[in-house]
This record gives sequence, C-alpha cells and structure tokens, in this order.
Amino acid sequence: MPSSDAHAYCTLMDGTLIRSEDVVADPSTVRQRLCQALALSDNPGFIDTFGAGTNYPE
Repeated sequence: MPSSDAHAYCTLMDGTLIRSEDVVADPSTVRQRLCQALALSDNPGFIDTFGAGTNYPE
C-alpha cells in the first residue's frame, strides 16, 4: 500500500520535474515548462482544448 506522502511526478530527460500537485495548482506554468522542455511552441488554448470536461467524439 502506498504511503500517505507518495506523490505522482514525471521527470523529463532534461531533468525537468513535473509534479501532479503543480499541475493542479498552476496548470499554465506547468504547460509553459513542458513546452519549453520539449521544444514545443506554447499554446495557451491547450488546456481549454484537452482539459477536464472536454467532450471527445466517440
């Protein structure tokens, strides 16, 4: 059984640490960090497009 202090996180190849609590607390900043680490252009509409509550076609 996981301990109560367990955290979900991901470390990218460049060492960027993405923690689940950071995504919840400040998704825009995490999105910017991810885009920078992955050499992608930042798209502020990403969260609106793929965020919670989005209805995906079946």
